[in-house]
This record gives sequence, structure tokens and C-alpha cells, in this order.
Amino acid sequence: VVFFHALEADQLQQIVRRELTSLAEKARRAGLELSWNEKTEIALASMQNSCDARALRRRVAEQVEDPLAEGLLSGRLGNTAFVTVEQGYISVESGK
Repeated sequence: VVFFHALEADQLQQIVRRELTSLAEKARRAGLELSWNEKTEIALASMQNSCDARALRRRVAEQVEDPLAEGLLSGRLGNTAFVTVEQGYISVESGK
């Protein structure tokens, strides 16, 4: 039997940072500059109730990566994008 302990807030924030950094690198290869601030990292990490790294990665994929891809394909984002969290809602905005 393997026991997993709940992740601490700083560990969750590190996971978010790593996921966003990886996503930014992919976006850069597609010609898009992706940015965010520490407030966004903290908000994304604190929204995760289960303290599970896989669920947190899934949240970043669903709520950041998918809208980012849609914005790229539609041409809505231009060359820069900024990830924000306002009142519990995550958005990917054009940084034109």
C-alpha cells in the first residue's frame, strides 16, 4: 500500500508554474508569447480542492491550454497572451 500525502500550497504553486512554463514554451514555438503573474499561479493552485497534481495539470490544460489553442486558431490572440484569474474565472486574454 502506498500512501500519498496532500500537497502543500507552495508545492501546488510550483506545479502550476511548471505547467504554465511548459505551455509558454510550446506557445513560443508557435510564435506566441504567453505570460502570467504570481497572483495567477496562486489562484490556479488554490482553486484545486483535491491537492492532486494530476487534477491540477488537467485544470491547467482545460482552462488555459484549450482556450489558448482556440485563440491561436481563431487569430484572436495575435502575438501575445496573458493568463488572468478574476473572481474565480480563468481567462486567456490578448496582450496586443
